[in-house]
Amino acid sequence: MEIIFGSTTRQSMSIGLLGDGTRKFLRKFRWLFHIKSVFADGIGGKFCKLAARPSVSFAEAVLNHLTETITIPTRVEWQPLSITVFDVTNGESEHLYDWANKFYDFKTGKIYPVVGNKFKTDATLVMLDGQGSTVEEWTIENCWPQTINWGDLDYTSNDTADIELTLRYDRAHMERKNAATTRSFVV
Repeated sequence: MEIIFGSTTRQSMSIGLLGDGTRKFLRKFRWLFHIKSVFADGIGGKFCKLAARPSVSFAEAVLNHLTETITIPTRVEWQPLSITVFDVTNGESEHLYDWANKFYDFKTGKIYPVVGNKFKTDATLVMLDGQGSTVEEWTIENCWPQTINWGDLDYTSNDTADIELTLRYDRAHMERKNAATTRSFVV
């Protein structure tokens, strides 16, 4: 918003549309994460401690022409997701072990083909507003555990035992929802 004083134009110092009451700030502590067919109840509200939203990067091609260089985006690469879950005694961490066991048998060292064994699965990350309504939903397609770190132990610590996951996935897409409209953004 510009304010005109005589012949001088100045930029308004107010927060403008941010303070008009129609915008909701997404908060880092309002979210749920669910890995389909790995956790029956999802790992979100109960067991997930830390997570990240998907991140994408675009490779570039360089086009040299006469006296200039032009770059264009080419391939899309989805960056790994990091997730930390609480290690609890009711067997939830066993689901992670079982998931990895679909590809690699920890007892025998045998590796199974990924095709057809349902090793890759979809995940959902949901951002919530203050009333618990979904405002953003990410669908993460064909994810699999690149690393599972059952964590370190320390006699001098009072912290919880955690399991750190690094998930790889093929692609992700996001849908924003609000009272007036629902928009889908496919990246």
